[in-house]
Order: sequence, then structure tokens, then C-alpha cells
Amino acid sequence: MIADEEEPLTKGGFIFNAPVSHQLTRGSFVFAILWDIACSIYENYKFLGAVSPHHESYIWACGGGVESRKLRQFIANLFGKSIKIRDTFRQASVLGAVFLCNDALGIKNVSPELLEEIHPQDHEEFEKLYQEWKNARKTFKQVAH
Repeated sequence: MIADEEEPLTKGGFIFNAPVSHQLTRGSFVFAILWDIACSIYENYKFLGAVSPHHESYIWACGGGVESRKLRQFIANLFGKSIKIRDTFRQASVLGAVFLCNDALGIKNVSPELLEEIHPQDHEEFEKLYQEWKNARKTFKQVAH
């Protein structure tokens, strides 16, 4: 669900030209799924940015989803910002709780190390793909009603 929507999109699928091209592979479907995730993150980021602007040239990313190198690159390309992840990105929520407990107990926290920084590539091309995604999403919204 996108933050500024009142209802989630409950129907979806894949849009491709017919007849089905021999160039369409299983990888094409994985690309589409990861691309949908990246675009949804971008939409929510833009909504939050309207409330509290984010001017840094990078974004910290965490959670299991960013285990995908392709997703991290999609996000960097789409945002036109570097994506930074720390060595503890898989367990960021748990680490945050540990930091709070340590603070409460007066124990010094050790800062996680930068694991990787992903730099954007071909931002303009990915912006065009994003516009296609928005159009596809509108189509699915109309089908759902």
C-alpha cells in the first residue's frame, strides 16, 4: 500500500505485449517484482519527503529486503541517491532495541560498520521506467473496481 492511498491495491499482475515474446524469462518476472518493490518504496519516500524533506545524497537501508543486490541497485537508480547499508542491516530492529537497552543500563554502544555503498546509475532511464510503473498501477486500480 502506498502511504497516500485510502485503499490498498488488491489485484495485480504482469503486463507484457502479446503474443508473449520468447525473450520473456523467469528473470523478467523477478525483475518486475523487485522493480515493484523499489517503486513502492520510492512512492512512500516521496510522500514522507513532503512532510519532512530529506536532502542528503544518500539513504540508509536496512532489513531483509535489502539482501537483494538488484533491489539495492534499483533503489539507488530510482532515487538518484547512494544507498548505504551497515554490516548489521539484517537485524536493524533488534540492534535498535539493544542500543536502547544499553543506553538505559549505561553500557556503551558500538557503532555498526559501513558494509556497502551502492551508487546510482542511469537515473533518467529508471525515472522513465518509474513512469511506466505508475501507469501500470493506474491500470490495475481501474481493473480492481
